[in-house]
Formats: sequence, structure tokens, C-alpha cells
Amino acid sequence: MRDEIVHKVKANTDGAAVNANSACGGLFRNSFGDFIFGFAENLGNNNASFAEVSGALRAIEIAQQYNWNHLWLETDSSLAVKAFNNLASIPWSLHNRWFSCRAYIRQIHFLITYVYREANSYADLSANEGVFVDGYQTFFDPPQNLFPNVLSNKLDKPNFRFTHF
Repeated sequence: MRDEIVHKVKANTDGAAVNANSACGGLFRNSFGDFIFGFAENLGNNNASFAEVSGALRAIEIAQQYNWNHLWLETDSSLAVKAFNNLASIPWSLHNRWFSCRAYIRQIHFLITYVYREANSYADLSANEGVFVDGYQTFFDPPQNLFPNVLSNKLDKPNFRFTHF
């Protein structure tokens, strides 16, 4: 029974664009909320939409690599959610990856949902960190600067963002 539950994976992804540089990042957790895997990827000179969709695609590619057949993908990008129902919203350079991911998710139990930015804090931090990495980086333990967010996320604590006027 526990093996079946462990194969149910939730991924949170996000994209970021700073100046002319973009990145995506995310984390995977099992059904107990335990951290399984994280990633950050520098995507070079692209926009935020490209980064958001790339993060979702990367999460699906990772799930396929590990043969996870129950994937819940959560993102704070409504564009990424809509992309799985409308090819027109996918950047042209991502079409081949999108088709491959679509073929995979049709074979598994797959759910993609939208979540508010405040509930996606680890993925947001991971994507922002991706702007400063070379290429693609993976984490089997959460980086120290992101650990408090992983713990808060596991405990379902809210994450508030405050701005000063």
C-alpha cells in the first residue's frame, strides 16, 4: 500500500524572467508532503511565458524519467495550465517537447491545476535561483536557503508577501 502512495507525486513549478535572462524551477513531493526532488534551470534569453511553460514541461519530463504514473502538476501560471489544452499558447520552440509531454500524460494519471503565487513559494524561489545557475541543476535535498519554504509547504502554512509603500 505504501509503495502505491509513494508513486503519487505532486510537482510545483514556476518560471522567472529577470532582464533578458529567464529560468524555471520546481519541486516534487510525495503524498506525505516529503521533498523528493528539486530543479532549477537557466533558460537564457527568453520571456516569462516561455519560462512558465518550460517549467511545466520539465516537471513532466522528470516524472517520465522516474516512471511516476500519478502526477499532480501545480503552477501559478494560468498560461501553463491553458497550454495543455491549446497548442496555440505554446511558444513555437517548445512544440516538440509539448507533443512528447502530451503523449506521456495521456498514459498516466495526470492533473494540472492553478495555484496562487503565495502558495507556490518554493517553486518561485527555485525559478529565481535558476536565473543564476549555469544550465540545469537538480537537488535531492532542498538547498539551505529554500529549506524553510519546503518545511512550511509540507505543514500547509500560508506564505504571505508584504510590500512596503
